[in-house]
Amino acid sequence: MIGDGRSITGLSLDQWTKAVVVRQIASQRRIKIPPLTSIAEDAPPVLAFVNYGHWKAFCPNPACGGAEDIWREGPWLLFCLRCGNRAVGGRWVLVTMPEPAERDAIEERLAPLHRHEQNWEATEGEDGA
Repeated sequence: MIGDGRSITGLSLDQWTKAVVVRQIASQRRIKIPPLTSIAEDAPPVLAFVNYGHWKAFCPNPACGGAEDIWREGPWLLFCLRCGNRAVGGRWVLVTMPEPAERDAIEERLAPLHRHEQNWEATEGEDGA
């Protein structure tokens, strides 16, 4: 099975934003995690990808280089704990996930592979080409 934020943390995205450890990391980095309703609608969405068997998305700030886990069931939002999404005013960024049928096909194709081989990028398409 391809992992996501819930499978890693056991929490919904809303619960994750309120988790003590997440709040501690944010505090140490002087980052304020906004409510899930604070979305940077004016920012382009980021693309989801699979890396070492987990759904992720890169920070919208290319200079940051951060990547965070994505919740397969949604909401499809990204908040970078490395930079606090400062490039988009500290708001959540929308994530583009593959459609359910394509997502299932991607996961089915990756499932038999070793974890370090379970990688997929949107530019590859469903067939990996």
